[in-house]
Amino acid sequence: KLYDMDAATPLFPNTPLAEALVLEVLADCSLSPRPLFSGVISEGPVLIYEHQDGLPWRNDTGLVARRLKRLHGLPYMARLSALPSAPDGSVALVTQTMAILAQIPQERADPLIAMRPPVTVPPSHMRVLLHGDPVPDNLICPSHPPGALPVFVDWQCPALGDPVMDLALFLSPAMQLVARGSPLSAQERADFLTAYDDEGIAARLEDLSPILHWRMAAYCLWKITGDRPDPAYAPALAAELAALQRATG
Repeated sequence: KLYDMDAATPLFPNTPLAEALVLEVLADCSLSPRPLFSGVISEGPVLIYEHQDGLPWRNDTGLVARRLKRLHGLPYMARLSALPSAPDGSVALVTQTMAILAQIPQERADPLIAMRPPVTVPPSHMRVLLHGDPVPDNLICPSHPPGALPVFVDWQCPALGDPVMDLALFLSPAMQLVARGSPLSAQERADFLTAYDDEGIAARLEDLSPILHWRMAAYCLWKITGDRPDPAYAPALAAELAALQRATG
């Protein structure tokens, strides 16, 4: 993996050292590929890890939920204590979203700023290991044995924090639409939360959902209007705005 150091975005950092560290720490957990080498060559930072056989996840949200539950249940690892902290609670999420919107032309950003949900949710103060980008293409389902749990790849933006952050990214209508062509159905979302099996986290996700959809809408708008416009994020923006409307009633 040769890193494009210009590929970082306001929502997804691109940190080679963090990815190499996490792969090393998780080498025996079956959650990620086994690392072989990390360093810097003339073209830039590079990471080599064992090939993960299989295909990107597309169906059965319960598989992903159980995998995320295992990741989030790992004991706290001192070696990972230097990882960045994910936004925790509504104030931090609003701050992050406003920073994204500040990078968008004002006439495009203002309508979304006006949609800011009036939601207040305190920080969780949780410090679990987060993948940071658990979207369908970063979940490889092994070819054998049948039903094997997915393996996480692309660990370039790990963090410590609230498990809700990983759950929201996987469940995001925008991220699902960009990766597999359609958002999750209500049944797929329900199956995911049932398999994750944590009523407290599910309730917190529900409380934060308006701000999380608003944040993702801001990211989609940034992708459309940024230096590298990506037209795939236009329908993703519409999907996230529709979810925001549902969440705010």
